[in-house]
Amino acid sequence: MRPSLSRAGRYCAWIAFGFVAAGSLRGLWPLVALGAILCAALGVAYLWFFPTAILLRQRRLEMAWWVPTGAEPERGDGGTRGEGAGLGGALLAGRPFPLRVLLRNRSPRAFGDATLTPIASPALGLAGPLRARVPRLSAIELGTEVTAHAAGTWHLHGAQLALGDRFGLFVIHAYFPNPLGCKVFPRLSATSALPALTRRTAALHERAGQHRLRLRGLGGELREIRDHAHGDPFKQIAWKATARTRRLMVRELERDVVMTHQLLLDVSPTMRGGEYGRAKLDYGIEVCAALARAAGESGDRVGLVTFDSRIFDQVKAKSGRPHERRLLEHLMELRQIVDEDLTDPTDGELCALVARYLRHQEGIDIRLPAPPELDDPRWADVVTGPSGDLFDLEALDRVVTVFTAAARDAGSFGSRAYAATPAMSRLRRFCRQRGIEIPYRRGPGRKALGLTEALVLAARPRGSQVLLLVSDLEGLGDRIDGVLRATRLAITRHRLLVIVPFAPAFAEVPDDVHARRVAAILAQAERRALEGPRRAIESLGVPVLVVGREDLPQVVLRRWEHLRGARRGGLAA
Repeated sequence: MRPSLSRAGRYCAWIAFGFVAAGSLRGLWPLVALGAILCAALGVAYLWFFPTAILLRQRRLEMAWWVPTGAEPERGDGGTRGEGAGLGGALLAGRPFPLRVLLRNRSPRAFGDATLTPIASPALGLAGPLRARVPRLSAIELGTEVTAHAAGTWHLHGAQLALGDRFGLFVIHAYFPNPLGCKVFPRLSATSALPALTRRTAALHERAGQHRLRLRGLGGELREIRDHAHGDPFKQIAWKATARTRRLMVRELERDVVMTHQLLLDVSPTMRGGEYGRAKLDYGIEVCAALARAAGESGDRVGLVTFDSRIFDQVKAKSGRPHERRLLEHLMELRQIVDEDLTDPTDGELCALVARYLRHQEGIDIRLPAPPELDDPRWADVVTGPSGDLFDLEALDRVVTVFTAAARDAGSFGSRAYAATPAMSRLRRFCRQRGIEIPYRRGPGRKALGLTEALVLAARPRGSQVLLLVSDLEGLGDRIDGVLRATRLAITRHRLLVIVPFAPAFAEVPDDVHARRVAAILAQAERRALEGPRRAIESLGVPVLVVGREDLPQVVLRRWEHLRGARRGGLAA
């Protein structure tokens, strides 16, 4: 942390060097003297500014930031996390929220020309750097706006400080590590398009539900008397109506029930392409969040299954506000998947990533200064990074264990992370808790296996009556036959709706004419590739709705609301 020349300072230095060089070559000693005066002036400015660097090293300048009341997060992970399931005060994707920054100067010297640049997750959009002058022995408060482009738990890791002198010749760069976590909920405004539903206040076992289903049997209310059809049980015959009409008539009964909805969401790499907030996965998260909220308001049960090449996780179907909150948290976790089989980094790359973070954020250096001897048993705990650095895995694990245990005690969620060893699992869990970005695995993978497994799992319970699948259907390849068999199994008991986010509809429209032509050709190719799986699924009688980024979740909600009144899917015998 030493003063370095700013752009203006470098110009002055080059001018002084030019004067000295030109004067020496031409024998113009006044020019040499002028250059020497400029060099002396730079030296005096450096000596005058150097005590500021000492004060910064002594931490006489302090920084703190927070989200004001109204979007107040809760403490945890060394930072904060927002509360509220889409209600007032919660942080929502696409909606700017305020960020307050406090700079406190505890030194007798004023800090002028201070520029503060926050370092944040790529999903957070910042209004720009903050500039201020901090008088001596005082504190100032600054404000800016932050926009989360996608739902998830995002982090402001710290702020880079650039402090200039009075003349603008020197600058000091410092870093303030101050992790601040922000829990950003999906956009939930789509439920405003739903018709008003009566709120249920009774206990779960006392509720009958709001959906009327036809039943075969003696329980329930009379819906209609109709002609007898093949397969109607003998006990349903309405004898008085039969005698009056002289035709065999049967009673059709119905009763109110609580419906169960299963949401199946594809989290594979093909759903993650594009910018934060414009990816197909972000749209799927918004649709599932809107449906979960609508089901919660109507008193229904809702479950969630997420899958890639395997089932990533499952939230079992329940109802109530606490369950809705857990489901939303799982949806927000989908942007921070750290499992070993679903991400790209090797063990060495992961250790290097975590070690670099600890060195910058916590001042802890895990690198080995020198390699051990060839016969040293410590080699069992040494991991080599991609650049050749050696890391002590045992020491790294001890440090990470302390931080992950503290975060878990603070009530953090998402403590599970799949890895080959417990130590690597703790490292991956630490990455999720601190917002360290781990690249997701590239390529289509084996999505068909995960989709088949998810359909079979969701279709297993007899009580699930509406299934909603959100997937782009890309990369199914030759394994689509297994998907179709699982689809046939699902529709024997349940109603199924497939939502397909179409990739070209989520991309930015190019400004250049030739780029638009290329984009149109690629869109036509993707449309042809989608046509095969789409027709195969529609041939089974399953509705497939192809959507784009501009199609609001209200379209899905209206279709879903129509399926809620289905008369024969998943009926109780």
